[in-house]
Order: sequence, then C-alpha cells, then structure tokens
Amino acid sequence: MVSPAENLNESTLESRVAFCGAVRGNNMCVGPSGNIYGCGYSTIQLGNLSKIQLFYAPGTAYHRFVRDHLTGAMEMCRGCMIEGQCGGGCNITQEFARATKTAKIERMCDFYRHMTQEILREQLRKAITVESESLRTITEGGESHAEGAT
Repeated sequence: MVSPAENLNESTLESRVAFCGAVRGNNMCVGPSGNIYGCGYSTIQLGNLSKIQLFYAPGTAYHRFVRDHLTGAMEMCRGCMIEGQCGGGCNITQEFARATKTAKIERMCDFYRHMTQEILREQLRKAITVESESLRTITEGGESHAEGAT
C-alpha cells in the first residue's frame, strides 16, 4: 500500500498512481475456485482464471474497476486536494462503506488529507533546515577563506 504523500513523487503521466495496489495494477488475489479479486479482502470478483485471456478486455469487470478509479472518475473524490495521488484510497474501505452505508469513507478521506498535509509540512521543514545549513556552511566557509587571504 502506498500513501498519497508518497505518490506525490510519481508522475501520473509515467506511472499508475493510486493508494490501492489493485487500482495500480500491482495486486491481485486468486481464490480456490479461480476467481480473481483486487485483494484478499475484496468481495468484488474481477474475473476468473478460466477466462484469463479476456481479463484485460474492454467492458470486463477488471476494465471497469480500473476505469472507475481513474482520477476524475470518482464523484466522491472530485475537488479533493489529493485526488490524483490518492485515487480513492483503500478500495476495501469503499466496499465496506457502500455495503454498510456508514460514514467510514469520509473519516478515511479526512485522515488521508490530514496525514498527507502533515507529511508535506515535515518534508518542507526538513528541506528548509538542510537549505539553511548549506547556506550557513557556504557563508562560514567563504568568511574563513577571506580571512586567511589577508
């Protein structure tokens, strides 16, 4: 699983960016009967090994799954500050929220946004500290060199 903050370092033009490994295409699970799921917790069947040659074909369950998780495709994510990097978060949380009609998905979204902001703030603080130390080293090095010349 990759966090939205980690996805900020990835280009959506060069790689499939998403929180969920199944949405990124990095994760699949096969049940004993050959049914294919996005992960071991999912109840949504995306295909079957007996028809693996059709798995990626347009109109199949897997094709719809990927299409429905593209940036801009999920209504609940439109306008979210981390939509492109998050890709809807954990798909299991979405499945559970739909099945139980709970507000869990909103809490998940609030958590992801908050944690992404905090991680970015921390990275910015570290970058500023490193930059300040570099400038101080350059400045101090320049002064001692100038003093030695006189």
